[in-house]
Amino acid sequence: MSDLVQAEPETSVECYRLTFEEMETRSKEPAWMRELRRTAMGTFERLDFPTMKDEDWHFTNVAPIAEKVFAPSRAGRDVPVDVITRFGFGQDWITVVFVNGRMMSGESQAKLPDGLTVVNLAAEIAADSQLIQRHLGKLATSTSGAFTALNTALATDGAVIVVTANTVIDKPIHLLFITDSNAENTAVQTRNLVFAEKHSQCTVIESYASVGGDNYFTNAVTEVFVADGARVGHREPGVGRPGGRGVPRTRPGDAGRRRRRRGKSDPRP
Repeated sequence: MSDLVQAEPETSVECYRLTFEEMETRSKEPAWMRELRRTAMGTFERLDFPTMKDEDWHFTNVAPIAEKVFAPSRAGRDVPVDVITRFGFGQDWITVVFVNGRMMSGESQAKLPDGLTVVNLAAEIAADSQLIQRHLGKLATSTSGAFTALNTALATDGAVIVVTANTVIDKPIHLLFITDSNAENTAVQTRNLVFAEKHSQCTVIESYASVGGDNYFTNAVTEVFVADGARVGHREPGVGRPGGRGVPRTRPGDAGRRRRRRGKSDPRP
């Protein structure tokens, strides 16, 4: 019987490596996605978390994130309609709800107008979508930074928005990302892709809110692909954070942690 005992990981980077390896062992994703994740994980380990000595992070201390171990996110509970309404800022938006990084289903989701589809990234990857294969990680590359690389390695869900050619979506598309108490001490890695086909128009709004839990890490990346003659507005309103406290409750837009990329592209395969 061997006396060797596997050493416990000493750093958060090592813990994320173990999370990645466990996820890879269970993965049934297409080969291209597994390879993309492997490359991203290696890049994350090479880059490590930035420090205030890095030029882009002089004024942002990410030590509370880098020094803490966040577990993989756990599924959340369905959110009541009145809570969703509260985080709608009183606006008439097309709201699509995610809880702990996973898309909600059912009557709480908005009815979509013609020419607009919003589906969850996990299902598209499982279906071996050629659209996703051609575009995921092409604008927000792993070499963009450690947070982007970590997201590419570990993100399991998010929104895929497609606006068909010559379609104008009058109402903003509101992606509402809610965390609940199940998100406590976890990392919610969300990846969003927006495809605006030729001569289409839309506005995408992302907001991040909490209905429980005080200590979690949200790492979101959005890639926006805009075809010829198309226009996409992309913004964030105020974020509802009842009881929020602590740097680990990071969210897109916090001092450069957003990794949003736009680019000209024909978004159809």
